[in-house]
Amino acid sequence: MPQWMMVLRYAMIDTSNAHRAEGFGTASLALGRKCSSARVPLLINPFFVDFAANIDVYTGSCGSLTCTPTLDYRVCPSDASNGRIITVMTQLDAVYHVRISGDNDQDYGNFNLALLENNDFCIAAPLFRFDVDSDAGVTYMIGSTVDATVEDSILCDAPGKNITEAESQPGVWYSVTGGGKNLVASTCHSDSSVNASIHVYQKRCRQSLCIEPLSTSACSSGETVTWFAESGLDYLLLVKSDPGQFGLSVNNERTFSELETCSLAKPVLPIGTLESQQALTDFPTSDASACNFSDSVVGAWYSLEGTGRRVEVRGTCFNHPTTISVLVGDCESEQTCVATSDYSADFCFEVMGTEFDTQAGQTYYVLVHSDTDSYDGGFDIFFDEFLNDECWKSAGPHTMELASTDDLVFKEIVSNDLSTRIDFEECGFAVNAGYGMWYTVIGNGNVFEASTCNPGTDFDTQISVLTGSCFNPVCVAGNNDAQLFVDGSSSCSFQNDDLAFLYSTVSWATEPGVEYNIFVHSGPPGSNIPFGSFELTISQQGILFRQ
Repeated sequence: MPQWMMVLRYAMIDTSNAHRAEGFGTASLALGRKCSSARVPLLINPFFVDFAANIDVYTGSCGSLTCTPTLDYRVCPSDASNGRIITVMTQLDAVYHVRISGDNDQDYGNFNLALLENNDFCIAAPLFRFDVDSDAGVTYMIGSTVDATVEDSILCDAPGKNITEAESQPGVWYSVTGGGKNLVASTCHSDSSVNASIHVYQKRCRQSLCIEPLSTSACSSGETVTWFAESGLDYLLLVKSDPGQFGLSVNNERTFSELETCSLAKPVLPIGTLESQQALTDFPTSDASACNFSDSVVGAWYSLEGTGRRVEVRGTCFNHPTTISVLVGDCESEQTCVATSDYSADFCFEVMGTEFDTQAGQTYYVLVHSDTDSYDGGFDIFFDEFLNDECWKSAGPHTMELASTDDLVFKEIVSNDLSTRIDFEECGFAVNAGYGMWYTVIGNGNVFEASTCNPGTDFDTQISVLTGSCFNPVCVAGNNDAQLFVDGSSSCSFQNDDLAFLYSTVSWATEPGVEYNIFVHSGPPGSNIPFGSFELTISQQGILFRQ
């Protein structure tokens, strides 16, 4: 029997002369299961019952039976009879014993028994049963549309849905009872191998009424649908897809807290900040697919503002595999991966970590997450910056595309607390006698310009550009002040010309693949303003100086 094929087995049984064990009239029916799937839901429904009938399902042999856990147990509608409906999850090749009994030795009579295999017709829709306040109960099921029926149903349209494609796809049904809150149904889970759409109806199998969703959002494995579910009202969910497996969750809509989503990322300073987070069990799922992980992972979000320095994120996990994804981009749109763990945690107490270069003013989102859509552990995470105050700790190397018009931007503070490396007496017009910061760029054949001629610079800066090793540097170009034109004006047009001595601008022709170390440092001894902040931009120029 193929998976998800609808089967109705009817049996008229009279229990009036059945064996009476412990005062109960009973009738039993053994069901041999031969299905193509290892897990198939089975709905058992005695109908047209003329006595108060109970249902029990067992596995094992007679004389040594074990109760089978039920997915759902409910009474028939008031106009249908005294029957009950029970849904159990079956295993491949297992034999199940169904026992129909009365409440006492006076309860007996006739009934019809329907066995509804699989849920590709709405009458057999399994029920999501959970507490409306806590979500405790059944909120997640794994389903399949393999060999399911392409039922003639009115599909519920919404912006972004492909109704034409869904009409020809097989579908399966589920049900849920409203609790007076917004409900969220989603197939955006790692168990989903097909793109599965969701259609919500008011529960009338023969006259289904589409429910207009409050919102619908798509993902790579399907979609998420939110609607207001009136208290006590039953709803049907039709999941349509090409043949395949999917994971379906139905939960109360929740209000998220800090750390739980990208838009609620916790800001951190990358200067020796330690963060501990132990309670991720109930966190919502996040999308880490940009970094080649699943789009359904559980984790905590942090954010940091780049300064131009290299940042290290490292930590330890407890009780659950944990890794790190660093992303840039708007939280509400597709993000780009910047870095992932160099050594992901494979088990409890394993270390994890990554490093990445930052751009000044750029926001970076750090997601510390599981490898699946569940999490029962915790972690410690540590953020720190590399202080690039020596050549061998230079920030970079950074690259620039040939046709790019985007500048590299770095913001730093120079003080006498920094290290200083004076391995050469001077470079061009720069006198290398002060403290400073190092940056590395890779040439591409264009002319590069490095400039501190920016509003973020407030002290006397110099720029030296060098190649070679840190122990044997070779000067390429250097400058102490901004360019002065023949009329005496400064190339730093935004600032008073009298302050041109604070800024430096230097340009040089690069060779493809060659690394250039840029040293931004304070002026020579006796400078009026030897320490302070600077803002460095590195850009590609067609001329040697800004006009």
